[in-house]
Formats: sequence, C-alpha cells, structure tokens
Amino acid sequence: MELIVGIEQTKADEEALSLILSELKAKTVVINYQDKVEEYLRSSKPSVVLIAIDPLEKEHLDYVRRIKTHPITREIPVIALLQREKVDQNFTLVYKRMGFHDFIVKPLRKTILEAKLKEAQDSQKDTKPKSRYVEIERKNRKSIFSFNSHITKHVLPELKTLLSPAFLKSIASDFVSIDLRNVPDIPPEEAAILEKLLGLFGQKRISLIAGKHMGVLIASTNIQDKAEIFMSLAEFETYVEKQSEP
Repeated sequence: MELIVGIEQTKADEEALSLILSELKAKTVVINYQDKVEEYLRSSKPSVVLIAIDPLEKEHLDYVRRIKTHPITREIPVIALLQREKVDQNFTLVYKRMGFHDFIVKPLRKTILEAKLKEAQDSQKDTKPKSRYVEIERKNRKSIFSFNSHITKHVLPELKTLLSPAFLKSIASDFVSIDLRNVPDIPPEEAAILEKLLGLFGQKRISLIAGKHMGVLIASTNIQDKAEIFMSLAEFETYVEKQSEP
C-alpha cells in the first residue's frame, strides 16, 4: 500500500490532518516540522507529501527545496497546504517552479484531497522508467532488479539506460539484489558478462538471486568474490534482516 505523509506546524493541525487522512484508503502518517522529517522521508519513500507552508516564510520554502533536491526524495510529489489568508497571486503562478506539484487551500475537503492525491500519484507513475526486460522494485531499503530476458541481447542495453548517476545515488543506502530466476538461460559466456555487468553498480556489493542458474555462476565465474549469491528470494530476505540487526 502506498504511503502518504503529511507535515504540519502545530499539534492541533497535526490532529486535524490525521483525522481527514484517516478517511482515505491509504496508509498515512502525519508528522511535525520539528521531527526528523527529511530523514523519515528518505527512509519511508512516500508516494506523496502534503506539507503546510506559509509562502512568505523562507524557512518553509527552503525545507521543500531540500526535499526536492535530495536524490532519494526529489521525485516525490509535494502538495502545499495553505491557509486561505496566506494565498497570494504570485504563489499560484510560480508554485511549480518552487518545487510543488500542486496546492490545496484549507480547510481541506475529502473529495478535493482525494482528487489531488490521485493526480499526484498518477503523475509519479508516469515518470518512472519504462522497462520491458528489467523490473525494479524498491521497498524497505531493498532494491530488487528482476531480469526477464537474455542478459546480453535485452537486459544489458536496457539496464544501461536505467542506471543513471542520480538513480544510483538514490539507491546508495539500499540492499541491492538482482533476481535472475526469470532469465531463460545463462550459458558460461553470459555468466561472464553478468560478472562484468555488476560494475555498473560501482563498488557496491550486490546480491544475486540465482535460482536454477546458481551452478553455472559458481562453476564458470568468480562472481562470488563480487556478490552474495542466494538460491531464493526468501534467503535474500533473511540475509537482509540479519544485516539490519543492531
């Protein structure tokens, strides 16, 4: 379920926003400006952020600017929540240039809020990399790349377009795994290419979910020197849990 995060300035406003968000069919969290908001957004990766601001307060705008410039959070749509008396014509003209996806004037109404959230979530989906042969799933500090075709012919060209410097920075703190179970066949020469392919991720140590291909990977390459190899997704999940223990 997608997460929606609200950021408010006072306890009373937190409670009011929590109440209206509780009526939505979504997981929602409301926090205060005083909390470690930026750290929370980077770790939770919400689908949309609702943030109460005063357009004339430089501190508020700087806050949003930091969210929209950090590699992990910059693609998250941010919707401004404004008190009616704080709305001015200038803001309504330039809010997108200031980093906001949209804005809502208080008091919030459920129908308007739902429509704005849906539009923001849909726009985010439209901007995600389109892929046929590589699928990327990110959740709970895990980035799993599923390869769905032959590595040399289809996967490698597509992967090179997906792994931009900005995207690599955004997953720098994640446990990264490549799921090979849907690859039809990995002959020894393809295994050697896979070993070199790991270099696209820089110095980061990658995990491989090898499935039926584990034998050829171990027999024909030195890939174990560069990656952790697991037979199943469950083994990888267990590994991540152990690595995450304090």
